[in-house]
Amino acid sequence: MGKASENQEFERAIELRDRIINLERAGKKQKVSNFLHKSIDVIGIAANNLETHLTIFEVRGSNLDNKKTIVLKDTEGIDEEEIIENYIMQTYGSSDNIIDIPEKIMVKQQLTHHKSLENIVSEKVGQNVEIIVPKKGEKLKFVELAEQNSQISLKNATRNEEIILNELKQILSLKDIPRRIEMYDISNISGDYTVAGMATLINGKISKKDFRKFNIKETIGQNDFASMKEIITRRLKHTLDGKIGLRKYSRYDNSRWWKRSAY
Repeated sequence: MGKASENQEFERAIELRDRIINLERAGKKQKVSNFLHKSIDVIGIAANNLETHLTIFEVRGSNLDNKKTIVLKDTEGIDEEEIIENYIMQTYGSSDNIIDIPEKIMVKQQLTHHKSLENIVSEKVGQNVEIIVPKKGEKLKFVELAEQNSQISLKNATRNEEIILNELKQILSLKDIPRRIEMYDISNISGDYTVAGMATLINGKISKKDFRKFNIKETIGQNDFASMKEIITRRLKHTLDGKIGLRKYSRYDNSRWWKRSAY
């Protein structure tokens, strides 16, 4: 019995030792081999119809010094290349902080205005700054890793909304997950100029392009209940008439490859 107890304590000591070693390793800056330059920023991107996630690896002195993810909202219809170019321009070309601007900026795809961006950033810091697109080797793998991080970040954000929508479905005893949610509000100025506003969520995310404002045409005076009835009636009637279509949404409606289908 005593021998077994000693063995358990010994095994626990080994387990604790391994945990300490892993924590110490995690606390150290990750080495990036074969990166001969003093400073490189690596940009990865992933996008859907509602938002874009940018991951930036900051390599300084052969160490992965910092990793950050930036979430850009309402980027539907904006090309990924344009988003990256805008980010480079705003972060490096327009920033007052010229101390931490890298010698090289690595991206996965060739940028249309990369030469102009190089000139603007280089002039800003007073030294040559290159924008490069790795074709092979470890640098390409590092860019791909930044892309994967962006995709994971985007997927996790979408998954969080999916959990909430599933809970809402259960609470309201709905047959399907509420992919599209419309919220209405009535407002007026001292009882006059009554209007209604509609805010819309698609797959749990705000979709500003689907926001609407309605003028109250039939209800007289300050009567929120009657105004709400008027707006909801008009909204549903227009939907049935095909004037304002309600699309059938999938959980993948955020993805660019998803093809929407009409009711």
